[in-house]
Amino acid sequence: MGILRGFATFSAASGLNLNKFKYNIYFNGVPSSVVNEILQVYGFQTGTLTFKYLGVPISAKKLSKTEGMKLTGRIVARIRGNFLWSGKSDYQKPPSVSWDMCCLPKHEGGLGIKEAKSWNKALLGKYAWWLANKQDHLWLNVPKWAFIFWAVMHRRLLTKDRLIRMGITSDSLCEICLVQHEDHIHLFGGCDYFKNCCRILQQSLKISTFPQDMVHWFSSARKTKLQRRFIGACFVGLVYAIWRVRNEARIDHYVRRPSMVIKAILAEVFARFNRRNITRLKQQDIDWI
Repeated sequence: MGILRGFATFSAASGLNLNKFKYNIYFNGVPSSVVNEILQVYGFQTGTLTFKYLGVPISAKKLSKTEGMKLTGRIVARIRGNFLWSGKSDYQKPPSVSWDMCCLPKHEGGLGIKEAKSWNKALLGKYAWWLANKQDHLWLNVPKWAFIFWAVMHRRLLTKDRLIRMGITSDSLCEICLVQHEDHIHLFGGCDYFKNCCRILQQSLKISTFPQDMVHWFSSARKTKLQRRFIGACFVGLVYAIWRVRNEARIDHYVRRPSMVIKAILAEVFARFNRRNITRLKQQDIDWI
């Protein structure tokens, strides 16, 4: 009866009620008379061993080596997914993009993340090299700018149109301009705030306009390699900054001036390029910078 009192206390405190039809109680080595008595008192349905958790059979017996490795792999995959979306191992919200999509190669639209099994094999071979170079962070090659840009390309950010479909909000107005309906196309294309930021950035970078097809532009533009990389980094930074401004407007009800946003982006990109110790600049690059 103590278990029932515990459930009742939890329900009173949280407002959540236990659905006895969704839960089973499991017995092992218990006389049938005791089993029947417990079922009558608690009202649960009896379950049979084995059942699966995270794809692994759960029973009174010790897990085999194969089952243990399978369970460990699934737990590691879950932790990696949680860390990718939140920076924490105990993230509980559903991911914006499926894990299978994240594991696709970059040329197929994914992040190029390896599955736990394949990744572990490669890691074992390079473990000493990682320690020697102190590269013990799993996501050093996935900066926030690039990740948000990738999420925008797949339209997976939680913009107002998606929040409405999820039943989280009924307000559809853009958090920045408070005029048009907010979705990926508006936020990163049609919003006047985004257009003003693009105009200031174009003037700063001495380019006429941002092309619609960035991939084609990077392969055909009459710019040096450094200039194309710099402009590309600024554009990715702009996408990240717009999303950050949008969230600040939603939470703090404050919108930074476009000039402040562009100034911060240019400063960050300059700092990143300087940290790479770029030398032997062409005169064309020196004049452009």
